[in-house]
Amino acid sequence: MGTENILVQEYLESLKEDGELDRIFPNLLTVLGFTVVATPRDSKGQPQFGKDVIAIGRDRDGIKKRFYFELKGHADKDIDDSVFYKTDGIRESLLAALDKEHSDQTIPEFNGLPAKIVLVHNGIVKRNTQPILDEFVRKNFPENMVERWGIEKLTELFSEHLFGEYLLTDDISIGLLKKVLVLLDVPEYDLADLEALIEAVLLNKADVRSRSFTKMFATLNLLGAILFHYSQKNNNLTHAKNGIHYMVLQTWSWILRHTLETKGPVLREFRKLLQLQHQILNAYFLKTLPAALLIDGLASETGGAFETVGYPLRAMDYIAELIYFYHLRRYFPKFDGTAPLPKLARLERLQKAQLFQILRNNDGCARPLLDRHSLSVLMVVLFLVDSPNCTDGDRAFLRDYLERLFRNIIRLREYKGRFPEFNNNLTALIESSAMLERSFDYQDDASFLLTIFLEMLILADAPTLYTTARGYLSGKVDLQTAYPIPSKDDIEYRYFQGNINELVYPATSIPLEEDLTAFAQYVRSLHEQELPFKTDIVGFPFLKFLAAFCHHNDIFPDQWRRLIPSPIPSPAATAQTESTEVPASDTSS
Repeated sequence: MGTENILVQEYLESLKEDGELDRIFPNLLTVLGFTVVATPRDSKGQPQFGKDVIAIGRDRDGIKKRFYFELKGHADKDIDDSVFYKTDGIRESLLAALDKEHSDQTIPEFNGLPAKIVLVHNGIVKRNTQPILDEFVRKNFPENMVERWGIEKLTELFSEHLFGEYLLTDDISIGLLKKVLVLLDVPEYDLADLEALIEAVLLNKADVRSRSFTKMFATLNLLGAILFHYSQKNNNLTHAKNGIHYMVLQTWSWILRHTLETKGPVLREFRKLLQLQHQILNAYFLKTLPAALLIDGLASETGGAFETVGYPLRAMDYIAELIYFYHLRRYFPKFDGTAPLPKLARLERLQKAQLFQILRNNDGCARPLLDRHSLSVLMVVLFLVDSPNCTDGDRAFLRDYLERLFRNIIRLREYKGRFPEFNNNLTALIESSAMLERSFDYQDDASFLLTIFLEMLILADAPTLYTTARGYLSGKVDLQTAYPIPSKDDIEYRYFQGNINELVYPATSIPLEEDLTAFAQYVRSLHEQELPFKTDIVGFPFLKFLAAFCHHNDIFPDQWRRLIPSPIPSPAATAQTESTEVPASDTSS
C-alpha cells in the first residue's frame, strides 16, 4: 500500500458512522455511477431497517439493481461476535434489510428491480467471527445478494475515484493535504495549503456532462468533510469554519465565471456544500453560543490590554457570522431559494431573542473600530427590518442599539481623538491603542461606516438620534458611499472570488439634511450605479454577506435603499392635489 493510500485508510478508519461516514459515502456512490435515492439525513430519527443509503446501480454481473447499503462505523467498525449479535448489530440490520423492502412509486421501475444488500464498515471482520458471518449469509440470503465493503475495499474505492482524482495526484498535492492535516491543530494556521488545494480542484473544465465535473464537486465535499472531521478531533472548529467559507465562495465564483448558475445539476451539487457549511456552523455555534449569551461573554479574561481592541473586533465578527448562519438556517435543508414559511416566523422569533441577548450583554458588538464594521451594523438592521415579521418592538430595539453604537463612536472620538479607522488598517489601530496616541498610518478623515449608520436611522425610524448625530458629525468627517464601477468585466464573480476595492468608487461629501425626513428624501433621490446580482435571482442572496465578511467587500447601497419607504402624502397635500386636478370627463367638454 502506497503512502497516499495509508493516508486515505487512516482517515476512513477514524470516521464515525453518524454524520461522518454517512456524509461522504453517498458522494462516492455518485462518482461510481449510482443514483442515490435516500440517505440517512432523509430519514433522521426514523427506523432505517438496514438501509442507511438506498441507490440504483449496476452490479458486477451487469444487472441493474436497487442497492441497500448498511453503514457501520466507530465502535461497530470492527465486526466481532459482540457487534454481530447485539441489538441493532450486523445480524439484525441485515435481516431487517431483507424483511422490510423499500418501495418508491415515484421512480420508474424501482420496485421491480432485484435487491442487493451491501454491508459497509470502515474496519475489519475479526477472524473468529468470519465463519459466523459467512454461515449466516449462506443460510438466510440468496446467493450473491449480500456483499461486504470493509476498510480495504473502501480505501481502494476512495483512493481511486475521489482522492486519486484531485487530492493525491502528485507530490505537491499530497504534500499540501499532509500540511493541512498536520497544521490544523495550530491556532495561528492561515489555511494557505487548503486554499491552494481548493484552487487546484477548481481548475476543472466547465463541462457539466463530464464525469470529471461530478468528481470535482464530490472532491470538494470530501475535502470539507475531512476539514470538519479533524477540526472536531482537535476540539477547534475555527479552521473548519474558515475553510468552508473559502470553499463555498470560491466554488460559487467558479460557477458564475462559467455561467453555470442556472444549471440544475450544478445547483444540486452546490447545495451539498451549503449543507456541509450549515453542519459546520451549527456545530460551531452550539459550542460558542452559551458563552456569547453571557454578560461580556465574547470578551477574553486573559486578553489583558489587547482587549480594548480585541473584544470589539471579536464581537463584531461574531455577530456578522452569526447572522449569516441565521440566514443560512432559514433556507435549510433544501437551499432551493424558498424558506419554509410555516416555520419561518417561529424561527425568526427564536433567532431575534438570541441576537438581542447577545447584543445587550456584549458592549463590544456596539463598538466599531474599523470602517468594515459597518457590515455587522448593516446585517443587524437588515436582519430585523427586511422581514415581514418586523415589529414595533424590533424597531425600538434597533433604535436603542444604534444609540449605544453612536455613544461609543462619540467616546472613541472624545477620549481617543479618532473615529473608526477608514482603511481597515488593523496594524494602525493596534499601534494607536498601544501607544495611546494616533499612529502615523491611522486614517479617519472619511467614513463609509458613518454614512451607513445614518441611513440605517431611516430604516429604524430614529429622527431624534439623527438630529443628535447630525449636530456632532457636521464638519468633522467626509461621509462617503461605495458604488461599483461600471465595467465590462463581470464584477459579480470577482466579488465572491476576493476583494474588489479596485472596482469600487466613492461618492464623497454626502450632505446632512436638516432632519431625518429630508435626509430620507435625499437618499431616495439618488440613482447611482447599481449591481444586480444573479446570485439573488437563483436563491442565494445571503452569500453576499459571506463575501463581504470574508473578502472585506462592500455591500452596495441598492441592497438596503430599496427598503426605504416612500413618504405618505399629508391630508392637506392630498386635498390640494385633488382640487387642482381636472377630471378626465371635463377635458372633452
